Amino acid sequence: MKKNWKVITATLLAMALVAGCGSDDGPEGGASNIVGGNNNNGNNSRTDGGASDGGATDAGDVTTPDASDATDGTDGDTPDDAGDAADSDGSDGGDTPTTCPETPCAVGELCMDGSCVEATAENKCQLAEDLGTLTTSNTLTATGSFLGESDVLAASCSGDTGPEKIFKFTVAEDSLVQFQETWVGQADGKIEFRSTCTQQASQQRCYDAGSSLFVPANTDVWMVVEQDVGRSSDFTIELSASGESCPLGQSVCTNGEMEICTGGNQSQVFACADSCADGSACLGDFCDQAIDVTATATFTGDLKAYTNSIDFDGETFCALGDGSTVPTPGREVVFRFPNLVQGQTINIDAQTGDSNVNAVFILNGCGANPYQCVDVFVSPEKGDWVAPADGTYYVVVDKLTSGGETFQYSFEYK
Repeated sequence: MKKNWKVITATLLAMALVAGCGSDDGPEGGASNIVGGNNNNGNNSRTDGGASDGGATDAGDVTTPDASDATDGTDGDTPDDAGDAADSDGSDGGDTPTTCPETPCAVGELCMDGSCVEATAENKCQLAEDLGTLTTSNTLTATGSFLGESDVLAASCSGDTGPEKIFKFTVAEDSLVQFQETWVGQADGKIEFRSTCTQQASQQRCYDAGSSLFVPANTDVWMVVEQDVGRSSDFTIELSASGESCPLGQSVCTNGEMEICTGGNQSQVFACADSCADGSACLGDFCDQAIDVTATATFTGDLKAYTNSIDFDGETFCALGDGSTVPTPGREVVFRFPNLVQGQTINIDAQTGDSNVNAVFILNGCGANPYQCVDVFVSPEKGDWVAPADGTYYVVVDKLTSGGETFQYSFEYK
């Protein structure tokens, strides 16, 4: 009997195993008992002991997604935060493109507030770096580089050959502003101080080395630092101020007179040949501020009111008949004769009533280098000159020795 029970028991166990495994198609002709990929359709069949429950998930159903269903953005699921967050460097194809200066602007454009705009003087001046207020008790330091800067403005004493960087500062009181520049590497530059950023200053406010200038109280100053020669490089400019109402060397032109400060709030006054060009120079001090002569006239003044901005030494297009050039280390006065007709005769006299030793240069243009002379008078310093063609001509009366004295120059239309 014991053997028979053992046989019956084994048979029953075998039958139970067969019923538990079932077929590949699952019980009741269809539902699989293997939980597949996570599906958002709520009618998926789940298993509870192998019987289909018609789609509704009860406490016994398996609902946890497997590892392949992690929402990492690779299988069409909703992207996760870490993997698909937009970055800022443009390396992800779906990110917003970067703006300037990371992406350089085109030629003729400036980068302003992350956008490329037209390279105008007005826009360039809006990019000026504000250094703050300069007083007699503090200093200001301007640091920068020409690398990446545009060439929009031109300093009056430069060749307009390089890019520039602009700074702005305010002077708190009447001051003698001093500056000292340091150029790093193989470069040099010009430094111009402007009262209006977009307007070029006179040459007396433009420097190539440390100097000083008088600035009235509560004045905004724009400092244009322009690369002149060499490679783009870094630079540093130290600014300081000392209080003085009439600092040594400062000049102010008013009512046809040049007042030059001699220090200690003392000054001397010298007469211009005509009126003032602006607050810092007499008419006739530079080519672009020449005195117009349209009729017979005599001009008197003091050469101490003028500067030495032109030296004809080495100017081969203004050479004498023997090929030699004329050194003119002294101060000069520039006159302009507009709209002459061919054959017009002008008598020029820089000798009668004048104690200076002069040379007279007649040019068909002024300011360009090299100078192009059409005639030169040296000893005697007077004579008739005939216009060779229709046009505007310049006459530069230049002193052959340094220093300055009173002068008298006469021009007669014949």
